[in-house]
Amino acid sequence: MYFSILKRVNYNRFALNYSPCKGNILHTLVKENNVSAINQVINRYGNVIDINKKNIYGDTPLSIAIALNNRKIIQLLSSKQN
Repeated sequence: MYFSILKRVNYNRFALNYSPCKGNILHTLVKENNVSAINQVINRYGNVIDINKKNIYGDTPLSIAIALNNRKIIQLLSSKQN
């Protein structure tokens, strides 16, 4: 849902780093199980987006993927860690 809205507007630093859970777009995409969109965002905007950002609950996108036992996303995010 969030990614479809974001596709209709210009990507910018605010949009990429905002999420209703005070995380960023990656938190939302992980919850939506959108592997393709996660890969696109990281590859295109990796210099702008913080893939290790914590949301208001202290969760990173990777920790959410682990909690959801989503192996594809775990592998993707692990490979992109700094």
